[in-house]
Amino acid sequence: RLTPHLPHPPHPPHLGLPRSTLTPLPTAAMAHFPSADSILKKEDRIREEHPSLAGNWKDKDEESLEMGEQEKRFRHTYDSCMVMKKITSMPVDLVVYFEGTKNLAMLAKNDAFAVVWKRPTREEGTEWVAIGRTEVIKSTQDPLFITAIKMELKEENDKNVDIKVDLYHLKDPKSETDLDKQGLVGSWHGPLPELIKARGQWMQVSITDKKGKGAGRLTLQLDTIHVEEDPKDVTFTLTVADSSRYNPKGRKLYFTVSRMVRKNHWARVYLSESSAKRLVFDDVNISLRDLAAGDETRAMRLELHREAPVKVMGFDLFNRERLLGHMQMSIKSLRAVPEGKSLQWFDGGAGPVSGGVSIVLNQTVGKTYKLGLVINA
Repeated sequence: RLTPHLPHPPHPPHLGLPRSTLTPLPTAAMAHFPSADSILKKEDRIREEHPSLAGNWKDKDEESLEMGEQEKRFRHTYDSCMVMKKITSMPVDLVVYFEGTKNLAMLAKNDAFAVVWKRPTREEGTEWVAIGRTEVIKSTQDPLFITAIKMELKEENDKNVDIKVDLYHLKDPKSETDLDKQGLVGSWHGPLPELIKARGQWMQVSITDKKGKGAGRLTLQLDTIHVEEDPKDVTFTLTVADSSRYNPKGRKLYFTVSRMVRKNHWARVYLSESSAKRLVFDDVNISLRDLAAGDETRAMRLELHREAPVKVMGFDLFNRERLLGHMQMSIKSLRAVPEGKSLQWFDGGAGPVSGGVSIVLNQTVGKTYKLGLVINA
């Protein structure tokens, strides 16, 4: 709720104390304190009577959800496209990922992929048209897809288009393009304007199977793409100085790279091969468009993971991720760090580690930024 920079109404004396220290007050004593409804009504009345104070109000309960710079840019570009007609279309990425999806059979491993469709809203007899599909992720119940669905938002998309997302289990790898030979795990469809108008262009919905039963959760995100006049790439070299510290049992390590979509919302753009032996991962080349939506000031996040297989009746049913640590920074800021300098690493157990990541390579060769990172923590 909004709270004005005025004397606050009195609050119950237990506010802010640990729950274990609370002692219920007698009914007579509680009568001296206003109810939550009366406080909220008073706030609303003050706002109506003193509109000049509007600039002094702050939504303290939702500070973590305030519009970030990316949200402002989305709204500005969207208004230019849809409202003021300054531009004819708006390039965006649609990012989809799932949580808690069900297996199709006992002891089955879901090798998951998703297909996204669109069609004009409320036009009977109109068929769904596929606009993109993701990669296949093996042995998972929580697929975080890397492949984003590239779209162009236009005026007609804002008003008259539905989208549908289907999650499949790859049953027949030899006929991957034939969806009739694959297993449909669950599906969702709805109007595109719901997503565009959602806060942060982010929403989470339930998917249902063919019988209408719940089959998991789907998260959708829209991200504005900055069209580069001179496209660039970023090449990473990652080394783990002491893998035994993170991997005492010799399990497989891998790393991921994500870009910030909105505040506290990330979209994964790269997943490395996993290995239990090597300390140096293969070089990875990512376009600036995919890594930072074409914007060097956009934050990116590098995470180190260890595979954590889930055993059922002695079988490794699927893999869960265990986050070992991460760092995050914009490409623009990374390029400003001289070779030989160190950055902060956030260890999954120990917390922030000063100097946990060393920059051993920082060069620009043509249209490619080359970065070499060593995890010392």
